[in-house]
Amino acid sequence: MGGDGGSIPGRADIVRVKGYEFKRNLGGMGYDPNTMVLKERGALSPQEARGLALTRCRVSQLPLHVPIVLDRSGYPYNKEELLERMLAKSDVLKSLGIKSLKDVVTINDGSEALFAPFANGTLQCQLTGVPCNGSKRFLFNWTCGCIFAEKAQREIGQQRSTQQNCPVCGAPNAKILPMIPDLAPP
Repeated sequence: MGGDGGSIPGRADIVRVKGYEFKRNLGGMGYDPNTMVLKERGALSPQEARGLALTRCRVSQLPLHVPIVLDRSGYPYNKEELLERMLAKSDVLKSLGIKSLKDVVTINDGSEALFAPFANGTLQCQLTGVPCNGSKRFLFNWTCGCIFAEKAQREIGQQRSTQQNCPVCGAPNAKILPMIPDLAPP
Protein backbone atom coordinates (compact mmCIF):
# COMPACT_ATOMS: atom_id res chain seq x y z
CA MET A 1 0.00 0.00 0.00
CA GLY A 2 1.36 3.39 -0.93
CA GLY A 3 4.78 4.06 -2.35
CA ASP A 4 3.36 4.28 -5.86
CA GLY A 5 4.52 7.85 -6.49
CA GLY A 6 1.17 9.45 -5.83
CA SER A 7 2.08 11.01 -2.49
CA ILE A 8 1.76 14.75 -1.93
CA PRO A 9 4.73 16.35 -0.12
CA GLY A 10 4.01 18.31 3.02
CA ARG A 11 5.52 21.67 3.96
CA ALA A 12 8.19 20.01 6.11
CA ASP A 13 9.38 18.04 3.06
CA ILE A 14 9.91 21.19 0.99
CA VAL A 15 10.79 24.12 3.28
CA ARG A 16 13.97 24.27 5.36
CA VAL A 17 13.39 26.16 8.61
CA LYS A 18 16.29 27.80 10.44
CA GLY A 19 16.99 26.07 13.74
CA TYR A 20 15.08 22.91 12.84
CA GLU A 21 16.17 19.67 11.24
CA PHE A 22 14.60 16.37 10.25
CA LYS A 23 14.31 13.77 13.00
CA ARG A 24 15.25 11.02 10.56
CA ASN A 25 16.18 12.21 7.12
CA LEU A 26 15.51 8.91 5.43
CA GLY A 27 12.87 10.07 3.03
CA GLY A 28 10.27 7.65 1.87
CA MET A 29 7.80 5.80 4.00
CA GLY A 30 7.55 4.67 7.57
CA TYR A 31 6.60 6.17 10.89
CA ASP A 32 7.78 9.83 11.30
CA PRO A 33 10.20 9.78 8.39
CA ASN A 34 10.36 13.55 8.01
CA THR A 35 9.32 15.03 11.35
CA MET A 36 10.87 18.47 12.01
CA VAL A 37 12.48 18.89 15.44
CA LEU A 38 14.43 21.73 17.07
CA LYS A 39 18.21 21.44 16.68
CA GLU A 40 20.24 21.15 19.85
CA ARG A 41 22.57 24.10 20.21
CA GLY A 42 25.97 23.67 21.78
CA ALA A 43 26.82 27.37 22.06
CA LEU A 44 25.03 30.31 23.62
CA SER A 45 23.83 33.22 21.54
CA PRO A 46 25.59 36.54 22.25
CA GLN A 47 22.51 37.81 24.10
CA GLU A 48 22.37 34.69 26.30
CA ALA A 49 26.11 34.92 27.05
CA ARG A 50 25.77 38.58 27.97
CA GLY A 51 22.73 37.89 30.18
CA LEU A 52 24.60 35.10 31.95
CA ALA A 53 27.61 37.36 32.52
CA LEU A 54 25.35 40.05 34.02
CA THR A 55 23.56 37.74 36.47
CA ARG A 56 26.53 35.72 37.80
CA CYS A 57 29.69 36.59 39.69
CA ARG A 58 32.61 36.45 37.27
CA VAL A 59 34.92 34.75 39.76
CA SER A 60 32.69 32.20 41.51
CA GLN A 61 29.90 31.82 38.88
CA LEU A 62 27.36 32.06 41.73
CA PRO A 63 24.23 34.22 41.39
CA LEU A 64 24.76 37.85 42.34
CA HIS A 65 23.73 39.14 45.76
CA VAL A 66 24.20 42.47 47.53
CA PRO A 67 26.84 43.96 47.87
CA ILE A 68 27.90 43.88 44.22
CA VAL A 69 31.01 45.46 42.74
CA LEU A 70 32.00 46.14 39.11
CA ASP A 71 35.46 46.17 37.58
CA ARG A 72 36.54 48.67 34.90
CA SER A 73 35.38 46.38 32.10
CA GLY A 74 31.87 46.25 33.62
CA TYR A 75 31.79 42.67 34.94
CA PRO A 76 29.86 42.18 38.20
CA TYR A 77 31.30 40.38 41.23
CA ASN A 78 29.96 39.42 44.63
CA LYS A 79 31.98 41.60 46.99
CA GLU A 80 32.32 38.84 49.60
CA GLU A 81 33.71 36.39 47.03
CA LEU A 82 36.11 39.02 45.76
CA LEU A 83 37.39 39.78 49.27
CA GLU A 84 37.86 36.08 50.02
CA ARG A 85 39.88 35.65 46.83
CA MET A 86 41.95 38.75 47.65
CA LEU A 87 42.78 37.41 51.11
CA ALA A 88 43.74 34.06 49.58
CA LYS A 89 45.91 35.93 47.02
CA SER A 90 44.22 34.15 44.14
CA ASP A 91 45.91 34.12 40.75
CA VAL A 92 42.47 34.43 39.10
CA LEU A 93 42.12 38.04 40.26
CA LYS A 94 45.61 38.91 39.05
CA SER A 95 44.73 37.61 35.60
CA LEU A 96 41.57 39.76 35.64
CA GLY A 97 43.58 42.85 36.60
CA ILE A 98 42.14 43.22 40.10
CA LYS A 99 44.81 43.83 42.74
CA SER A 100 42.88 45.77 45.38
CA LEU A 101 39.48 47.31 46.10
CA LYS A 102 40.63 50.40 44.19
CA ASP A 103 40.22 48.38 40.99
CA VAL A 104 36.46 47.90 41.57
CA VAL A 105 33.51 50.15 42.39
CA THR A 106 30.61 49.18 44.66
CA ILE A 107 27.18 49.59 43.08
CA ASN A 108 25.29 52.50 44.59
CA ASP A 109 22.50 51.50 46.99
CA GLY A 110 20.00 53.58 45.03
CA SER A 111 18.85 55.96 47.76
CA GLU A 112 18.73 58.88 45.27
CA ALA A 113 17.40 56.74 42.39
CA LEU A 114 13.85 55.91 41.36
CA PHE A 115 14.54 52.15 41.40
CA ALA A 116 16.85 49.98 43.48
CA PRO A 117 19.86 48.71 41.49
CA PHE A 118 19.27 45.08 42.46
CA ALA A 119 15.82 43.51 42.62
CA ASN A 120 14.43 40.01 42.07
CA GLY A 121 17.91 38.57 41.67
CA THR A 122 18.96 40.78 38.73
CA LEU A 123 20.55 44.16 38.22
CA GLN A 124 18.25 46.83 36.86
CA CYS A 125 18.35 50.40 35.59
CA GLN A 126 18.06 52.87 38.44
CA LEU A 127 16.15 55.34 36.24
CA THR A 128 13.64 53.13 34.41
CA GLY A 129 13.65 49.78 36.23
CA VAL A 130 14.54 47.85 33.04
CA PRO A 131 16.17 44.52 34.00
CA CYS A 132 19.80 44.06 33.05
CA ASN A 133 19.44 40.66 31.36
CA GLY A 134 21.61 41.07 28.27
CA SER A 135 19.00 42.36 25.84
CA LYS A 136 19.83 46.05 26.41
CA ARG A 137 23.14 47.87 26.73
CA PHE A 138 23.91 49.18 30.20
CA LEU A 139 26.32 51.80 31.48
CA PHE A 140 27.75 52.47 34.92
CA ASN A 141 29.35 55.46 36.61
CA TRP A 142 32.83 54.70 37.92
CA THR A 143 32.82 57.61 40.41
CA CYS A 144 29.55 56.91 42.25
CA GLY A 145 28.58 53.33 41.24
CA CYS A 146 25.18 54.08 39.64
CA ILE A 147 23.99 51.78 36.84
CA PHE A 148 21.51 52.70 34.09
CA ALA A 149 20.43 51.71 30.61
CA GLU A 150 22.07 53.42 27.64
CA LYS A 151 18.59 54.20 26.31
CA ALA A 152 17.72 56.04 29.54
CA GLN A 153 20.80 58.21 29.16
CA ARG A 154 19.84 59.03 25.56
CA GLU A 155 16.29 59.95 26.63
CA ILE A 156 17.67 62.31 29.25
CA GLY A 157 19.68 63.95 26.49
CA GLN A 158 23.22 63.40 27.72
CA GLN A 159 25.75 62.34 25.15
CA ARG A 160 28.08 59.46 25.98
CA SER A 161 31.35 61.07 26.94
CA THR A 162 33.89 60.51 29.67
CA GLN A 163 33.26 63.62 31.80
CA GLN A 164 29.71 64.71 32.68
CA ASN A 165 27.17 64.61 35.52
CA CYS A 166 25.69 61.30 36.64
CA PRO A 167 22.13 60.93 35.27
CA VAL A 168 21.00 59.01 38.39
CA CYS A 169 22.38 60.91 41.38
CA GLY A 170 23.74 64.07 39.71
CA ALA A 171 27.32 63.61 40.94
CA PRO A 172 29.70 65.91 39.04
CA ASN A 173 32.57 64.64 36.89
CA ALA A 174 30.99 61.27 36.28
CA LYS A 175 33.06 58.73 34.40
CA ILE A 176 30.53 56.71 32.39
CA LEU A 177 31.70 53.27 31.23
CA PRO A 178 29.85 50.46 29.38
CA MET A 179 29.01 47.21 31.16
CA ILE A 180 30.68 44.24 29.44
CA PRO A 181 31.61 46.06 26.20
CA ASP A 182 33.30 43.04 24.58
CA LEU A 183 29.95 41.18 24.45
CA ALA A 184 28.02 44.21 23.22
CA PRO A 185 26.03 43.65 20.03
CA PRO A 186 27.16 45.85 17.10
